[in-house]
Amino acid sequence: MRPGTKKCIFLLLAILLLCLLAWRLTPHTFEQMTASNINDITSLAGVVSLSGVRDGRAYTECYALQNVTPEDTAFEPILILLTTTRYREDLRNLLPWGIDSVSAGRAFDGRSVSLMLVWGPSADECCSLSLSGRQIVVSRPHHDGFLIYHSEDPELLNWLSIYLANNGEKG
Repeated sequence: MRPGTKKCIFLLLAILLLCLLAWRLTPHTFEQMTASNINDITSLAGVVSLSGVRDGRAYTECYALQNVTPEDTAFEPILILLTTTRYREDLRNLLPWGIDSVSAGRAFDGRSVSLMLVWGPSADECCSLSLSGRQIVVSRPHHDGFLIYHSEDPELLNWLSIYLANNGEKG
């Protein structure tokens, strides 16, 4: 192989790596992540599941908020929590096939939050978010499989868990 060819290949790989890093580190807004307009959301629902060991005994607790509309006092605080942070895409979103399953892995700490956002009457006008561990799994209309994001705010799961547990109905 000629010396110029090796340099060219190395340069192309370096450029590809820089582009990949720029893509991965570029923050996205909540609206970009969910492919929705925040002002169009007409209702949301959320559930937090808490599990662990307390006093040597296993426990599981669930709290839910159902059909929360813009007129409800719980609507705005949840959207503020979601919109005041930025999100970064996971490298798995670059795979040429859809992501069918996701695991929180070792990062799972016994808490998970699921949110459903609706901005229209049809099934194509909604988005679901599942927060667990360090990732957010997004299922949005017109997209095959899941998308995985990471919040720039490491406390987002904690704040949503607390809010839903304090304001939701115990199930």
